[in-house]
Amino acid sequence: MMTMQEGADTVATDISFKNSDLKTARQIAAGLNTTDANVEKNTAGIAANAERIDNVGLLAPAGRTKVFFAVGSSALTAESKQSLDDIATQAKAITGAYRLAVVGRADTSGNAAANEKLSAQRAAAVKQYLMTSAGISPANFIPTAALGDAPVAQDPDPPANAAEARRVTVTIAVSKSNQTAVNK
Repeated sequence: MMTMQEGADTVATDISFKNSDLKTARQIAAGLNTTDANVEKNTAGIAANAERIDNVGLLAPAGRTKVFFAVGSSALTAESKQSLDDIATQAKAITGAYRLAVVGRADTSGNAAANEKLSAQRAAAVKQYLMTSAGISPANFIPTAALGDAPVAQDPDPPANAAEARRVTVTIAVSKSNQTAVNK
């Protein structure tokens, strides 16, 4: 390479290179050129990934069932077992991770301590059935809750009467970052 000085700048007057240098330069330049379609695709992909990252740890319901009980009982009926088998099948069909939230309730008859204990027994019976008979791994459960007859803030499904209050609700929860798994 030959150069000459023009003021403060050095200017190349003659440059020589090998064919392999030109090939390398063209490969580098090819990787830097983008088309409008690639830019739009990459921008959409970046936005989708950013949304998924923002939603990690946030759970969204992907299915729900309610199991009802007789007064003072935590025994599962044949109908209850069928509902639990159905929700287990739905959960296991999800591609990716899921969790089951099991929430026990009781009606307002009796005292609050007894109702809380009964709702815990109901939730435990449901969880036990799901693990032993429906094939759900213990690792797939969010810790169970026993609400007794206490009202729930922002309850998505408040009981309309005492019979509806004697229940356990099982909700499939998936990460909002993986909600597409529910639709597969």
